[in-house]
This record gives sequence, structure tokens and C-alpha cells, in this order.
Amino acid sequence: MEKDPNGFSSTSNSEEVLSKTLKVVNKPYQKTYVNGLNLQGKYFQRFGFELGDPVSVEVSMNRILIEKIIK
Repeated sequence: MEKDPNGFSSTSNSEEVLSKTLKVVNKPYQKTYVNGLNLQGKYFQRFGFELGDPVSVEVSMNRILIEKIIK
């Protein structure tokens, strides 16, 4: 799997994938700070996520899965 300079790559089944390395950062929450991620970019629309779309977030040990809820 080869990546272009923007982090995009294609898998063997021709599905386009974006792989990014992020760091856990302090994010303001109420009157304190909590661990969080800065996850944003123009690539959301490229992969089918539109403004207002509902998503499901599943967090388990060492894993976060975010999926669009398709009705």
C-alpha cells in the first residue's frame, strides 16, 4: 500500500483509505482539560461524511472506531 504526500492510499480492492498519525492532546472540557484528538479536515466529505451526519463512536482498549450511521 503506497501513500501519497497527503496520507491517502489504495488497498488491494481499490478502496481509497486515509491513514493519519495523531497525538492525544489536552482539550478544554467544562472548567478543566481532558484527553482528546484533533480530528478534522476536508477529507471527511471525500469519504462520505457530510455536515450533520450522525456517527457512532465505539471506544475500547487501544481502539476507537467511528462509523457513519446509515439509515
